[in-house]
Amino acid sequence: MDPNITIKEHSELYPPTPSRGKFHNIRIHARKVMKDAKIKYECSVCQYNKYVEVCHIKAIADFTSDQTVNEVNSLTNLKYLCPNHHWELDHGLTR
Repeated sequence: MDPNITIKEHSELYPPTPSRGKFHNIRIHARKVMKDAKIKYECSVCQYNKYVEVCHIKAIADFTSDQTVNEVNSLTNLKYLCPNHHWELDHGLTR
């Protein structure tokens, strides 16, 4: 996937399937960005390190369709969170 494509172009190239969400490939790219940046693999809130998820601080759906995948997956918009803290962020309970 070309990270310089817009979200609209991504949606046209990679339409959603029943088993994968609308932004599946953007999320795969986000994991690659974090791994390539060698960000410490631990929750940025509690430092749990057995399993963490890459979290978009600003949700992918909150970006406009003309913004690029690189903008969505910039290091300033990504962080590792354990599943509990990821859920809390997604539900407005933590930052």
